[in-house]
Amino acid sequence: MVFEHFNQSVTLDTVPTTQTDYDLLATSFRDVLTPAERLEFEDALHLLSTHDAVLEFNCHHLSNTGQPVIRCKAKHNHSEAKMASDDDADGLVKEVLLAEGAKVMLTHNLWTSKGNVT
Repeated sequence: MVFEHFNQSVTLDTVPTTQTDYDLLATSFRDVLTPAERLEFEDALHLLSTHDAVLEFNCHHLSNTGQPVIRCKAKHNHSEAKMASDDDADGLVKEVLLAEGAKVMLTHNLWTSKGNVT
């Protein structure tokens, strides 16, 4: 089963999956869940298929916090950095939206002396 692979800490692109695995996962797709079932997944990790879907999901949840949202823009130290895509920068985006109490996922531990943990 695909869930067993998650316990082995591998990424989805390295997991061999079958149609049976997909069919099992499809039973938990948001659009087939009842409103009560959706509530059970509110605090769960969400896997979204596109960057646009992630942005929409994050903006929706930030706006629902009832807290002010701050837009943090990158300060580039080189002209090439300013022109680079998120993919060229290993996923480092040019702008981050944050709110007090919002969950943040760090994918790289760039500032270990300050205690950031991935």
